[in-house]
Amino acid sequence: MKKTILIFFVLVYSLSTNGQDLSDLYTSLKETVVIIKTSENVMMGRNMNLRSEGIGSGVIVSETGEIITASHVVNTVDDLEVITYSGEKVPAKVIASSPNADLALIKMIWVPKNLKFAKMGNSDEVKIGNVFDKPELLQEAKP
Repeated sequence: MKKTILIFFVLVYSLSTNGQDLSDLYTSLKETVVIIKTSENVMMGRNMNLRSEGIGSGVIVSETGEIITASHVVNTVDDLEVITYSGEKVPAKVIASSPNADLALIKMIWVPKNLKFAKMGNSDEVKIGNVFDKPELLQEAKP
């Protein structure tokens, strides 16, 4: 899943920058990556209730605080907290989730000032060979 998201962002970035090196990609996107802390109540037997915590990551994709993450990070949780690059902690909620695709969309309850987000590209503009030295890696892509 992480490889798919990285390839997606590399493709989008390459289209918009004519293939500059990946250090520019990291520099331009690092502030859009967030940590997602999760917690849920888990019943253990009749009288034992445990609090389970987890952690994941996601990418902010809109100025309104929408974040793409993996559905397995957020599927069964009771509470979500997003930690931005600047360290702000913001509660969030699940908007949509597709376990089959292992993708989810969550949204911050409030939006921090100066929030950075990854701008999405148009996948219809990607052509085999635009990004990779080995276009056979994109055999499934439609020219």
